[in-house]
Amino acid sequence: MIVELIGSPGCGKTSLIPSLVKKFSEQDFNPFTVVEASRPVVSRTLIGKSINTFLPESLRDPLLWQVFYFSAYLSRRSFSKGYPNLVAHVRKTQSIREVPAEERGHALYWWFHLSGYYQFLKPRLYTNEVLILDEGFSHRVVQLFASDFESSNRGDVLIYLDLIPRPDILICVNAPASICEQRVHERGLWSRMQHKSRQQISQFVSNSHSIIDAAVKELKLKEWVVVDIDNSAAGLAPAEEELNGKLSHLLN
Repeated sequence: MIVELIGSPGCGKTSLIPSLVKKFSEQDFNPFTVVEASRPVVSRTLIGKSINTFLPESLRDPLLWQVFYFSAYLSRRSFSKGYPNLVAHVRKTQSIREVPAEERGHALYWWFHLSGYYQFLKPRLYTNEVLILDEGFSHRVVQLFASDFESSNRGDVLIYLDLIPRPDILICVNAPASICEQRVHERGLWSRMQHKSRQQISQFVSNSHSIIDAAVKELKLKEWVVVDIDNSAAGLAPAEEELNGKLSHLLN
């Protein structure tokens, strides 16, 4: 099973992952993030079995990670062959963005990393396993289409959403833009955005919020399984309770 989270920067996606993991575990699933899935899944391959059989324990973890990283790198080509229109659309839309080259490069770098991770891990998951992507293909609309000054092309966003792989469950974490902005400053800015002014960060969060809202609305129209979670409270407890209840109902 593939589970993605989507939400504006500062909405609290990452903070809710432990609760998500706990809930799936209680329902007799085996949940993983990408990092947690890497070594167990590599261990199912021939080279992974060899590493676990013949090498000392001190070398296994670093070598399994290296094999995963290289395998995921090779899997990007396979993903591109399976989703040629998606890859072409991502390359095209990024090439015409009016943002600095390093921002476009950052978005493409992590998007293609995601494609490799996804392509390598998904076919190797067991039926009771859950891969949790806090920044999956749906959430990448933020990196691909939002900045502190550009207006996103709605048509490009909708085409992108029509082409991406569909997860089994999409968890949408919601909080007002003002609260998201406050959380972003409290936790510290991303290194690539530390040179931005407070006004620029505010505009980025606002633009991200608008894109996420439009994206989720479209995905609901496409009849994706979307679980809305309100994380606007000061603490996590209300959001965790809502997540627990909605997932219980859905999984049962």
